[in-house]
Amino acid sequence: MIIETKVNRRPYIFYDFEKIEKYLEEEHSNGWALDSYSWKGYKFNNSKPSSFSYKLEYNINPKLKEEIIKINKQSNWEFICDFESWIYFRKENIDTDLNKIKRNLEETKNIYSRLILGERNNIFIALSGIILIFTAMILGNVGCILNYLCYVLIALFITYGVFSIWRIIRLNKLIKEKT
Repeated sequence: MIIETKVNRRPYIFYDFEKIEKYLEEEHSNGWALDSYSWKGYKFNNSKPSSFSYKLEYNINPKLKEEIIKINKQSNWEFICDFESWIYFRKENIDTDLNKIKRNLEETKNIYSRLILGERNNIFIALSGIILIFTAMILGNVGCILNYLCYVLIALFITYGVFSIWRIIRLNKLIKEKT
């Protein structure tokens, strides 16, 4: 019996998009073409083993999604799918030495910068949540039981903010490694 599809969980953290691209290229060379991506993981269809380049675009502005797809299609990139802020493309490598498509340094830094902007927004959301909950507690608008819930929510917002700060530091380190 031949397996027609398979689903693999995401093997890398979201900002390691270059590793994800390489993973997708290896899967395709082993006969598994990316069909879609969701919270469940990558869905692959059985295909003929061949050499393809994969490219992920990070887009924080939903209004630009169609334009990004159109621009990439004009450069012969095939739109595969999108999930949250990521758009997936692939392009067949006709001559693997001459036509291997790689993102230039400026494009890579641009994606990291957009990821950092997204993380800064997350920090703003976390701080806003902490301020709102703390203000309600000070003004005494919450009861005793809800007071404990407020402490839990503040702890969650702080954790969320710290995690976003850690990701910004990690992204800045990746930018420095690329230059």
